[in-house]
Amino acid sequence: MRTAVSLALAAVVALGLGACGQDGPQNDAERAVVEFHTALQGKDWEGVCERIDPGLKDLFDKEAGSCENAMERSVGDDEQFFRDVSGELEVAGSDIDEDAGTGTVQVKANDGRVHDIGVKKIKGQWRVVGG
Repeated sequence: MRTAVSLALAAVVALGLGACGQDGPQNDAERAVVEFHTALQGKDWEGVCERIDPGLKDLFDKEAGSCENAMERSVGDDEQFFRDVSGELEVAGSDIDEDAGTGTVQVKANDGRVHDIGVKKIKGQWRVVGG
């Protein structure tokens, strides 16, 4: 169980995030990624689960009884994980196709590497779908 959730989290979280770069999120997709990161940092599992792909949330619900339980069991007491996601999120940019409702948000890690976080617009809301 922990392994499945950890692997899924690895797909939606960029580790080793640095300080904020541009003047905050520039669009709703970027805001969704920043809100996801903020919820994750605060161990706001309900907030995390509200901001991910509903299919992934359903998987977590099935595996652990609820998405929130899956988050708590997977990373709730993982000190290294929370060191890795500490600090503000640096959004380096995004490539969003509003018509298709898909895109990627680029976030910069402490090591200078840029990671793509997949986003998808579902029922009018941008959700994190993977990395």
